[in-house]
Amino acid sequence: GGVTYYACKVGPATWLRRNAVSKEKGAAYSNAPAMLDVFGSYVNWEDAQTACPEGYRLPTDEDWAALGREPRMPRRTGTSRA
Repeated sequence: GGVTYYACKVGPATWLRRNAVSKEKGAAYSNAPAMLDVFGSYVNWEDAQTACPEGYRLPTDEDWAALGREPRMPRRTGTSRA
């Protein structure tokens, strides 16, 4: 089975609400596979480039800056299955 990702809309952007999960790359928090469902995978920069679910990408510096300028709380947009 795939992984269910929850997303939220902040301003014009849609953000995943947690790290992507990769059982092939990276590591689970405290090396405990059960933690993948909580925190996702911790990967290095090179692996992060390909870790995003289809339709998503890593945020740019401008994406982070825009997120910081948003005055309101995010609203849920549903789920995405990868």
